Amino acid sequence: MSEIWNHWEGFIVDGKYKLVRFLGGSGHSAVYLTETGEPQTSKAAIKLLAADASRAELQMSRWKIAAKLSHPGLQPIFDMGRCQVEGRDLLYVVMEVAEEDLSQILPQRALTAEEAKEMLRSVLDAVQYLHEKRLVHTRIKPSNILALDDKIKISSDQICPAGDATMPQETKSLYAAPEDVAGIAVPSSDVWSLGVTLVEVLTQHHPSWRQSTAGELELAEQLPNPYQEIVRHALVRETSRRWKILDFKAELYPPQRKPLPEWPSETVTFSPEPARSAKKRHLEPPSIPAKPRSRKQGLPFSPLWILIPGLAGFAFFVAWLSLNRAVPHQTEAPAPSSAAAEAAALPTSPPGSFPDKGLIKSAPAHEGRSVKKHEKTDSPRPAKLIAEASKEAPKEPVTEAKDESGKGQVLDQVLPDVSERALSTIHGTVRVSVRVQADAAGRVTNAQLDSQGPSEFFAGKALEAAKRWEFISPEAGGRSAPSEWILRFEFRQSGAKAYAKQTSP
Repeated sequence: MSEIWNHWEGFIVDGKYKLVRFLGGSGHSAVYLTETGEPQTSKAAIKLLAADASRAELQMSRWKIAAKLSHPGLQPIFDMGRCQVEGRDLLYVVMEVAEEDLSQILPQRALTAEEAKEMLRSVLDAVQYLHEKRLVHTRIKPSNILALDDKIKISSDQICPAGDATMPQETKSLYAAPEDVAGIAVPSSDVWSLGVTLVEVLTQHHPSWRQSTAGELELAEQLPNPYQEIVRHALVRETSRRWKILDFKAELYPPQRKPLPEWPSETVTFSPEPARSAKKRHLEPPSIPAKPRSRKQGLPFSPLWILIPGLAGFAFFVAWLSLNRAVPHQTEAPAPSSAAAEAAALPTSPPGSFPDKGLIKSAPAHEGRSVKKHEKTDSPRPAKLIAEASKEAPKEPVTEAKDESGKGQVLDQVLPDVSERALSTIHGTVRVSVRVQADAAGRVTNAQLDSQGPSEFFAGKALEAAKRWEFISPEAGGRSAPSEWILRFEFRQSGAKAYAKQTSP
């Protein structure tokens, strides 16, 4: 049919979509520029396909699934239906029109490493969104990576539920994964197609292969880091060894490691509230820094300042009175020699003054150095005594820094999918605890109920959600280590919340 596609410009499809201009096509489909009238007139793209009687209803059902999806990285679908043009039965789907696609740029130049990284950011988010909903794109390639209003999006018209049969293609695609020969949609096929696409956008040609010394096929192209590592793990024939979308993102955009707060005294709460609400919960009122004390201001006031000089003065008076009585002809009293008087007068000396000899011997080594500093102006003690005091002073205990390497972090938490109707049956709070083990990559490998709570239904929902959590693994000996966590879920009529506690290592 390719010879008649460009002759249909000006036709009206289904009585409402005019084929304004032919944009491109193949043997079984064609794309035209058209206009939509709701809610206001705007440009759109309409795709026509020959209606295969055995697959028409299946294709329509998949378009309806795609039309319900909402993600900034997916091309929106506005409408779909069946029509006839010059007596030919056709299917049509109306989508947001793209200004250009990646296949139009690559003949002119390859993308830089930074441009590829920005392109992948949107593409990976959209593909991850599909995989989480058990959907597969099935047609990832440069012509389906679109530029729409300064945003990168991927097409939506070939999306297929995982495990279903894929729509047949006229010829074998260079982007198809080895397992596509079975005709079943699997998420790992999207990863292979992304790997091929990534090689093409960086080199302007498809990947080539060479035989390694071990007899295995390996990529012949040399790509800038980290793309060499990404492609090497994406183009693996064994699907079990092939990377997932999260592995792509972890390599390209490594998360910043943050310390995990203690639990439950400092519980980390996860809820569907926006990020700004979470910030408000942790916001603390600003503290007013203490005003620095001026040297002229002196020491803080204490009642002992009055009491101690008073006792010292009283002791001096008693000593003077005794001497006067014993020796009446003396007119001048000697200085008090009592150790008590000397000790009583000690606290009145200004900060940093030379301490009593007895205190020097028991003081730490750093205090001995402080004594040296003031020896010249304030101290009557000889330098030799200070040196001896420093040698005799006990060393301060050394406190080892606490090792925080055993701390992990929650990378992605999943709340239980519970309907409002089920939540409305709760009176009070239903609590469920799940114990999970995560491997060194942070993926949950085992999950079991630690505390089921009063409801098997909510316990099952919590267990199902816990299996989908992901973590930033703790480090042990400089390497990521497996970890164990307790996830506590709380169900109320207002919704569900989750709390995480690392129990090992």
